[in-house]
Amino acid sequence: MKKITAKHLKKGDTIGIVSVSAPEPALEPEWFERGIHAIQRYGYKTKLSKYVQNQVGYLSNKVELLAADVNELFASDDVDAIICAGGGINANGLLRHLDYDIITANPKILLGVSNPSVILNAIYARCGLITFHGPAVVWNFGNPDGLTNYTETHLIEMLTKQNETVNFQAKSKWKWFREGNATGRLLGGNLISIQALLGTNYIPDWKNSIFFWEDIGKSMDRIEMMLTHFKDTGVFEMISGMVVGELVNCKSNSPEIDLFNVLEDIIGEYSFPVLCNVDLGHTDDKITLPIGCQAELNSSRNEFKTVESAVN
Repeated sequence: MKKITAKHLKKGDTIGIVSVSAPEPALEPEWFERGIHAIQRYGYKTKLSKYVQNQVGYLSNKVELLAADVNELFASDDVDAIICAGGGINANGLLRHLDYDIITANPKILLGVSNPSVILNAIYARCGLITFHGPAVVWNFGNPDGLTNYTETHLIEMLTKQNETVNFQAKSKWKWFREGNATGRLLGGNLISIQALLGTNYIPDWKNSIFFWEDIGKSMDRIEMMLTHFKDTGVFEMISGMVVGELVNCKSNSPEIDLFNVLEDIIGEYSFPVLCNVDLGHTDDKITLPIGCQAELNSSRNEFKTVESAVN
């Protein structure tokens, strides 16, 4: 499948706002409004999808209607990019209702984090469109303190510039579980969300990819269970590298077992490099990762970077 890139974001563009799962704009209206105003202050217009502020139980609306919102934003000539409002747990329900022909014919930046990871990866798998794992409207743009400098810098570099190389700014807390070098397409996101793609027709090809993942509020035994599922489906036989985000509020059930113990048990037999404790996903500081874009890991230089432009 041919890889597709969207046009880079520029001041004055219109950004569509959509909910693909939980009714967070309805539950947190102040955060949502603050997020919309923040996007506008960056110099962009906004267009709200039809059901983004609705609530029907634990969803913003029925999955087929939320998928229709996504389809409409991709089809709209007056929308240049799309940002997911927040997260949830049921975004996989939209996958069978998305119009992948419309999306392929109208490539646009699609930005989301947490549960929308499932849609970001499915669209790349079905359409070849590079999508973006990064800040959400409610929890990041809508934070009373706004985007952190670290988050803003990486977001702007990734979405507004045609950079063949974007070096993700290393932090002292980065740790290499296993050293080495790797090149591959970036795939991944929120671990429990991506797990929902295993065994479906929406899973991307893992061959020669760099698998990045993170999660929030999971115990180490749950993390181990999910990674075992990836192992049993053959994912770790195919990938060339791994990046593990900071695991927010992921406490170990047993004080003698930490993340490195779990990684040793699950992926100790493989040789690909593994970089841990990177700011992505549910952290306030976060890098924006282009799903489907070629990237490199190099432990000797403590380096993680993209090596092709994610936008045109």
